[in-house]
Amino acid sequence: LPLRGHPGTMTRMAIYPDPGSTLDGVHDGDEACLTVAILMRPIVQPVPTRHTPESLGRLLRHEPGRLVLRTARSGVHSARYSIVTARPLLTFRSHGSRCETMDATGAVDRQFGDPWRLLAPLLGRFEVPDDFDLPFPLGGLFGYFGYELNQFLEPSLRRLAVNDLELPDCHLGFHGSLVVFDHQLDQTW
Repeated sequence: LPLRGHPGTMTRMAIYPDPGSTLDGVHDGDEACLTVAILMRPIVQPVPTRHTPESLGRLLRHEPGRLVLRTARSGVHSARYSIVTARPLLTFRSHGSRCETMDATGAVDRQFGDPWRLLAPLLGRFEVPDDFDLPFPLGGLFGYFGYELNQFLEPSLRRLAVNDLELPDCHLGFHGSLVVFDHQLDQTW
C-alpha cells in the first residue's frame, strides 16, 4: 500500500474494525468484564485540501477531543510530521479511583478502582496489523497521565496536593483517524 500523493492533496485515513474481530468475556480476579478485541484495518481516501495543521485545528475547534500536535518549524528532520485529530473512539478519565470511559456516542461507564488496572484492557482492545510499514501512526492514544496516579503505583505515598483546578488525574483519547502533515514532502495524509 504505497501512500503517495501530490502536494495539495490530503489522504484521509480512518480505522474501522475488521469483520473478524472477536468479543470475549474476561475474568479478572473478582471482577468479570467484557472485552472486545478489535483488529483495525486502515481505509485510505485522497481528499484535496489547502489546510495547514493550524487552519484544520481551527476548523475542528468545536469537535470533541480535538488535538493539534505541531512540530517545530526549525527544519530539523525529526520535526517532519504534524498531526490533527478529533472525535476519539473512546475517552478514559480518572479522578482518584473514580474512572469514566465514554464512547463516541457519549455513553459513559463509571467504575471505581485502580486506573492502571481499568485502563489495561482498553489498551488491548485496539490493534493495527503489523503489515503496514508507515513512518507515521494510523491512530493513537493521546492525552496525559498526572502525577497523582503515583498513589496507585506506590501505595505508601499519600496524596498531599490539593486539586484546586479540578482536572482529571488522567485524560486519554483513543483516536482511530488522524490527518498527518508531512512538512518535508509538503503532503498531507
